[in-house]
Amino acid sequence: MDPPPPPPPSGPRTHIKKKRERRAMADGRADEKRALAAVAQHLGVTLERATPMKRCAPDGVVVGDPSALVEVKCPYSLMQYRGSLEKYYSQSCTRLLWKGTLNTLRNKWARLYYRQCQLYLQQRDARVVYFGVWTPFAGCVVVPVYPDTSWRLDQSATSSAMDMDIKSSCEEKRGDSQDGKSDGTTTHDGTGR
Repeated sequence: MDPPPPPPPSGPRTHIKKKRERRAMADGRADEKRALAAVAQHLGVTLERATPMKRCAPDGVVVGDPSALVEVKCPYSLMQYRGSLEKYYSQSCTRLLWKGTLNTLRNKWARLYYRQCQLYLQQRDARVVYFGVWTPFAGCVVVPVYPDTSWRLDQSATSSAMDMDIKSSCEEKRGDSQDGKSDGTTTHDGTGR
């Protein structure tokens, strides 16, 4: 019988990084309900929970308009930020948002979130995704993301894009990792991310 394989290399830096990621995800899940309420107030609408579809679901749907979706992010790095988010995002052209839209040219996270929003639009045949960023002290900023006619993916590319870029987001919403497959349930009850 072969001896068991050695444990993966770990050290103090690896442990700290994993601990911070877990805390960031937990904070995002805990704050999502307040973030959705702030986005709803900002838009002047009422939101309801989105039903899961093809592994992922947006954070909310506008009541009375199922073609308007909502996706919120609660960045851990800005949890203590007390200034204006609009001002924060207008100070540098490399930030997540720039001039009222996702900064897909200069920010890798913006590209991933843009892809996530386009997948939601494609999956649900929606007309808009309101992408909101919320923090406890600075409030929220919301930008609309519309269907991009030049952004096309066939079904196999859609699956691989979701597997590569959005898999972790889906797992966070479900609260577990079942090899990337969903059983149709979700923990997205306002406490999910």
